[in-house]
Amino acid sequence: MKSNLFNIYKRISGLSVFLIFFIFSQNLAAQVFLDIANRGAGTGVNWNNAKSFSSYFGSLSSGTIPANTKVYIKANTGYTYLGGSSAPVIRVSPGVLIQGGFPATATGNDLSGYNPVINTTRITITGGTAYQLFGQTNMAGTESAEIKGLDITASSTTCAWVYVTGNNGFSAGGGGTINFTDLYVHDMCAIAFDFLTTVAGSKAVFNNCLLKNLSTGSFASAIYANTNTTSISFNDSSVVGCSNTSSVGSGGGITTMGDFTATNSSFCGNTSQWGGGAIQIGYSSYFATANFTGCTFSNNIVTSVGFGGAILNSNGYVTLNNCNFYGNKAYGGGAYGSSSGVGNTLTVNNCVFYNNGSPYTLDVSNANIQGGGAIYTYPNSGLTSISNSKFVSNYTNGSLGGAIFMVNSGGTTSAASTITGCLFYGNNVGGNTTSGPACFPAGNGNTAADIALYSGSQFGTHGTLTLTNNQLQLSGINSYLSHEYFPRTTAPVNTNYINGGGNTFSNTNNGGVVSPSFNCPATITIPCLASDDPSPALSTYSISNTCPAAVVNLTTITAGNQNADVTLTWHTGSTATDANKVTTPDAVNQGGIYYAAFYDAANGCYSTTSAPVTVSINGCTVISNICPAVTVNLTALVQSGNLPVTWHTGTPATDSNKIASPDAVSVSGTYYAAFYDAAGGCYSPTVSVPVQIITCPSYCTQPAAIGTPDYSYSLIGISTYLTKSSDFPDAVSNGFIALESKDKGFVITRVANENAIVNPKEGMIIYDIAANCVKLYNGTVWNCIVRSCNN
Repeated sequence: MKSNLFNIYKRISGLSVFLIFFIFSQNLAAQVFLDIANRGAGTGVNWNNAKSFSSYFGSLSSGTIPANTKVYIKANTGYTYLGGSSAPVIRVSPGVLIQGGFPATATGNDLSGYNPVINTTRITITGGTAYQLFGQTNMAGTESAEIKGLDITASSTTCAWVYVTGNNGFSAGGGGTINFTDLYVHDMCAIAFDFLTTVAGSKAVFNNCLLKNLSTGSFASAIYANTNTTSISFNDSSVVGCSNTSSVGSGGGITTMGDFTATNSSFCGNTSQWGGGAIQIGYSSYFATANFTGCTFSNNIVTSVGFGGAILNSNGYVTLNNCNFYGNKAYGGGAYGSSSGVGNTLTVNNCVFYNNGSPYTLDVSNANIQGGGAIYTYPNSGLTSISNSKFVSNYTNGSLGGAIFMVNSGGTTSAASTITGCLFYGNNVGGNTTSGPACFPAGNGNTAADIALYSGSQFGTHGTLTLTNNQLQLSGINSYLSHEYFPRTTAPVNTNYINGGGNTFSNTNNGGVVSPSFNCPATITIPCLASDDPSPALSTYSISNTCPAAVVNLTTITAGNQNADVTLTWHTGSTATDANKVTTPDAVNQGGIYYAAFYDAANGCYSTTSAPVTVSINGCTVISNICPAVTVNLTALVQSGNLPVTWHTGTPATDSNKIASPDAVSVSGTYYAAFYDAAGGCYSPTVSVPVQIITCPSYCTQPAAIGTPDYSYSLIGISTYLTKSSDFPDAVSNGFIALESKDKGFVITRVANENAIVNPKEGMIIYDIAANCVKLYNGTVWNCIVRSCNN
């Protein structure tokens, strides 16, 4: 019975171990290494046994990459894959990474050579019209996946999507994140990244991506989000040469119905027919919020009758911070235009608008109100706030507002717009920079070379514009007249412009904006190799000096996860920069908190820093000789009554390193004291004592002067004796004032430093506290009085 129970127990125990191992193994992130063909055993466990690219993806169940799988692809420009005609053929799951950009020479499990610019990993999508490559399975909450380091294009006969989400995309109740990093997507028709039906909270993040030469005949060619459930972040990325050729399409590169954020990105040479040469924000019932920071928009064009050469705001809030707009063109708003969305809002701060315009000859009428070389706002638009920006050489060809045209008519809500602290120079209407031709009807207002405001039939009742602290082009505030289609013959007059004060007129200052230009990116930025590495995992997180050394050597600390392409650097701040880098990490003499980081010398960048490292500097007691003695007596350091102490030149203490004469040590270094047990013939553990032998100065002494001394006698005597000697000061020769005392010292004038003496005289003596010496003024400079030869 006992034996049977034991066997049952063994089976259960074995099953438990198996289950634990199975569960544990399922949670580990699998790695798969791919190449153009099978290498070695073709198992994909490392580069030497890499699996064929096509065979791996072809073997996936329903094309789905298992969760948490890391797929690494070696550099090659010959990868091809047949896209799906109705659905993506490769689906990513939560935790999946697909990454190219590794060198063709990589071996083992080495991932240190990642560089997608040099190590091109190109996938060419084949098939036909509307073929799709990547998609995803359900992701929710904080779950995410990433596609990284790939060069993706399509064959000449294929119109392909790179990434598509649909009803099988983001899961309901969740909102996962898909990351696109270091991608170069180019030369394709159809929409590159198409975010269809998703759920609220879904996110797409683009980092260091270049989307170039993409085109469609329907929607935006680079990125299209057709609902407001997907928010998009676009960082350090570019959209270049993309187009939407549809006769009613907007957004040459991007159209988003959801929130959009772009940082340090560029939009260059994109076109659309109806509006938003580069990007369209919001549409119809979908209201979006868009924020652009540090972005450049160059030479984007709307080729037909439409608005916003660079940005079209169809229905949303748009904020522009520190952005540049160069050479963008449209019928209305060369740089920015808003269309029919009620409440469209624009906020601009610290931007530059140069040479944007409407080069088209417009038939201006009440039914066709367009203009604004740089900015155009449509009727019913909400608040427009523009501050600290420069408008230089923007233009329209016969319309309204060389720089800005606001149509503040219609609607039921007054929009109190403002322009504050801005500069206007060289903006023109039909070539005229000072006023522009008269507006319609004849004599009713003017077009204004810099700013025009149209009020329609609601003159004085809708949409005011307050101008404050601007440098304006026209001759005075009274030159800024609102336009109304129906002429007014009674007051009020010009009430839609409000002078906020501080404006200057007839401006001739270009604000330093002289023919700025921008080069469209040709490649993605070479990524920082250090930023792809994790924080350094250090061998220790505390270190102190060992006396007699008064410094710490941080280079003795190592990082177990350091790759060959980076070096370990040390910093005084938690974010590694050149400014806080420790220049002598092998000789740190200040205690405190320090941080380690990996540094990529090729690209001049750092990883995130390690956990804090505590440096302690302990004070060292150094024993030195006192001149004129040239040796140190170590035995004097031992208190009387101690056990016998021996002194040694090393540790542990031995007979061979024992000092024969510890009372006369003449060499600098560290010495070690130990107790000696004569009976047992052994030594105790040691205590170190640093010794520094100071070189004593050698002085010369000249022979005494010969001859008869001058026996002139002192005339004044100062004494602390109670009884005066009969011959004091008369017997003190060769002096003027004589001092005598048995217990008092003579204190001369003490000053903080020699500069405290405003009017020094030759022969003056002071004690300089800063220099710690007695000084004599020789008529030119102060010098410390030091022992020297008698000359």
